[in-house]
Amino acid sequence: MFEDPVFIVAANLSVAVLVRILKPNLLSAALLAVVLIASTGYLGTHHGSQVVAAVHRGRDAVLTWSGHPPAWPPEKNRTYPDLELLDQEGNVTRLSDFKGKVILIEPVGIPCQACVAFSGGHELGPFEGIEPQADLDSIESYAKQYGQIRLDDHRVVRVQLLLFNHEMQAPTQDEARAWAEHFHMRRSRNEIVLIGTESMVTKASRDLIPGFQLIDKHFILRADSTGQSPTDDLYSKLLPQIRKLVDEG
Repeated sequence: MFEDPVFIVAANLSVAVLVRILKPNLLSAALLAVVLIASTGYLGTHHGSQVVAAVHRGRDAVLTWSGHPPAWPPEKNRTYPDLELLDQEGNVTRLSDFKGKVILIEPVGIPCQACVAFSGGHELGPFEGIEPQADLDSIESYAKQYGQIRLDDHRVVRVQLLLFNHEMQAPTQDEARAWAEHFHMRRSRNEIVLIGTESMVTKASRDLIPGFQLIDKHFILRADSTGQSPTDDLYSKLLPQIRKLVDEG
């Protein structure tokens, strides 16, 4: 194991992140950047998916060890957890990068038929054998019908948080890319697919699926329509609130 290049990457990254947490200065930031760049260059071409998994494992282990585990799940009327995850294009993306826009979050599991339907499964077809739920349309159509707004409005960011693959484990980069391509999710249109980590494979995450959450321009979770017993009804509460939040100063 100690000769495994992926293990070496995870170990080096863990040390760099720990130094950054314990000594938050420019030197530790530079060290972390060097480790990330060197690791990516060394292994990215031949071990892409393994590197992604190793990076996630190393980061999560160090955060947990240092007493600062990633804050999850979100709580209504509080600042949303500032997730830092890979997107469908392999870019590291911090959720707070979209602060100042209204963010529609959808926790997703690949086996979830409702998720496939909300993503446009009736128009674009089933995803890898998962049929769309028969009585659900796409979230775009519901946003226009109940929220009087189009999700391609430049003031809105749509984020699918891909938490589970077919085996109910953390998705790989390839799985996320395939999902995004099938459902025509384009980063250039503010349509983001973020890839959950192993630390997010929990019952709390499963309980969020299917559904949506709405984050205002100040990065506060304002509406929660997730799970089997949602706090806020999707059609009468969350969707109509999108336009209100968009129009707020």
